[in-house]
Amino acid sequence: MRMKRLFVMLLTVSVVLTTVSLNSKAAPHAQKNMQQSKDQEETDLVYGNGGYLVKVGQKVFFHDYQKTDVMEPSLGGQFLEYGRGICSYDEATGEISKLTDAPCSGSLYYCGDSFYSTWIDESGKSQIIRVSMDGEIQKVGPGIVSGVSEDSNLIALWCDDASMKHIDVLDVSGMQYCRIDKKSDISLSFCGLTDSDVIYQKTEDDVIKLYSMGAGNKEIYLGTLSELGIYGSLECDDFLYDTDNGEAYFVFAHYGGPVDSVEDYIVVKAVPGDKDSLELITHGYDYEIMPGLTYDDEPKLRLNDGKLLCGYYDLDKLYLSHSYMGSHMLSRFVYGDLLWCNSKGQIQTMISNFIPYMDKDHLIMQTGEVLGDEAYVLVAEVIRDPGNDYKLLQAFDFVNMYVLRLPMKAWIDDAEVILGGDFEASITFDKEGFKPYIGIWRMDNFIIEDGYEPDHSKDMWINITDTQELYFIDNAEYGGQGAYSNLFKLSTSTAGDKCLIVGYNEVLGITCTGSLYEEDGEVKLILEVQEIKESIDDPGPSSWKGSFHKVSNEELSIEWG
Repeated sequence: MRMKRLFVMLLTVSVVLTTVSLNSKAAPHAQKNMQQSKDQEETDLVYGNGGYLVKVGQKVFFHDYQKTDVMEPSLGGQFLEYGRGICSYDEATGEISKLTDAPCSGSLYYCGDSFYSTWIDESGKSQIIRVSMDGEIQKVGPGIVSGVSEDSNLIALWCDDASMKHIDVLDVSGMQYCRIDKKSDISLSFCGLTDSDVIYQKTEDDVIKLYSMGAGNKEIYLGTLSELGIYGSLECDDFLYDTDNGEAYFVFAHYGGPVDSVEDYIVVKAVPGDKDSLELITHGYDYEIMPGLTYDDEPKLRLNDGKLLCGYYDLDKLYLSHSYMGSHMLSRFVYGDLLWCNSKGQIQTMISNFIPYMDKDHLIMQTGEVLGDEAYVLVAEVIRDPGNDYKLLQAFDFVNMYVLRLPMKAWIDDAEVILGGDFEASITFDKEGFKPYIGIWRMDNFIIEDGYEPDHSKDMWINITDTQELYFIDNAEYGGQGAYSNLFKLSTSTAGDKCLIVGYNEVLGITCTGSLYEEDGEVKLILEVQEIKESIDDPGPSSWKGSFHKVSNEELSIEWG
């Protein structure tokens, strides 16, 4: 995926659903590999192949970010490509071991008892490296790794040889399985890999043709997108292979505009090895297979009980998100709860307020990957570098990388740090200072700061929860009780020796700040809300203040039954 589109994802706020792909295409859409590799022991299942963390048996492999030497700031604060070497974490013993110190970074692909990765040489060219489980190094040549099959028995490489650029598919022994050469006047792109075929596209004058090839280098024509009424420059954005019926599904997206965002997409299917099998499933938004997905979202594919669906969330990924209009607004690399979406499309909170709003400029989640019964999260500790900002993209300098582990079945609201130091100490949220704020509060007095007194000030109730959230109860102005549109994710700040609460709601464009004080032996809350006007002619309030008392169980029972 192009870096420019990665930056766009950092800024995108999209209504999202789930997605899971049953076969790897290329990072970052790597999927869990549940089938047994032919030369592996039964216990050596492979999870997350093609991701930044790959589990083989009971060991999790990832690049060593503690030894990286990052000299340049990153736009968006993403440092996944800056790791060096490969290390492993033994889930049984907790031991971290070094596999190799050889230069390599980015996604890891496991095939044939070896890892494939890339490194950048002195000339700035990408080189492919193969590292055996014994740490033996083999330099494969210039290029990148395109994808790996679900059973981990085939791997596809884009080889950038000076003589002839081509796609090379290797088997578990590292021997060539098949090869597709690129002709000088035709664009060649990798689409996906099954357990026996590679699927690719050839583009000439914006005419895209799909082919498959298996053992023996026999090329099979699958179809032409223009014959389905689709024209223009499109990229294969996602690939899914249904092992039950042998059908492969593809998303082709067109990018454009000032921020290189999705302008159009199609979903097609074909049977690898079956000539003229290409069929159009949908062009653009289709509610039946894309429920809740907005037109300009970047769609991903999944199968749910044999039914094809498109969405955004990936079953094998964790995300950061805050609430938005009844669904979840994607904020992969920003702040908020740590979320997982199960196979039924149900979003579950793994850790509440994992990165608070006030910490978003020094803690940036890099990736969260589900590997079997465990999940692993990489979080970079960073420093803002505004001098290197570019337009809307913020620059950050690298300080440290935390590697965290959390179980997928225990549902504990916590994570174990396995590398990087004391992650909890890097969170500025004051849990002890926050405790007195927890409860239901009722307004006593309304203080007009700027503007007029709105109707919703007459009898206002708010709830501050132990999950570090604030919302207005039964309030017409800000939505009903529990409505996502009125929810504030809270952080803490300080004023002298006082603990303050700070919240922000991007949907309403509102910030709130709260402080506690004592009056006649009773603890009171002062809450200040700052609203953003829609226009210069908007007569609504830009800010208001209110004093609240904490509601007793007796008062709550009288008022609400």
